[in-house]
Amino acid sequence: MDFKFTDAPETKVVKSNGHKPPIKENPLLEFLEMEVPDALLLDGHDNALLGYAQRFGMDPVACYDYHKVIENLINTFDEDISKEDKHEMALEWFQFNIIGAWVGEKTPCFLVRPE
Repeated sequence: MDFKFTDAPETKVVKSNGHKPPIKENPLLEFLEMEVPDALLLDGHDNALLGYAQRFGMDPVACYDYHKVIENLINTFDEDISKEDKHEMALEWFQFNIIGAWVGEKTPCFLVRPE
């Protein structure tokens, strides 16, 4: 799977292990494009997009639902892998390849809410 962070005019791509999360249309994409046109987006996780986050003195960044991203990652693994192993693998993938993929000050943030 490629995690593509779109940053006009060039695109940064972080290669992964070949799994692709399901892509679903999210009406927030159009909203984000109007409000924060230079936001970096996490490819393949449109269904986890919540909007954007702002902090004093910093540019706004795209904000994703942490649990939904983990769920998307879990769904990319083979059926014959146990649920616990899928969850562990998804967490490891997220920590190393998503949170660990710092691409500058516009790197997306992830909202963690109680389940």
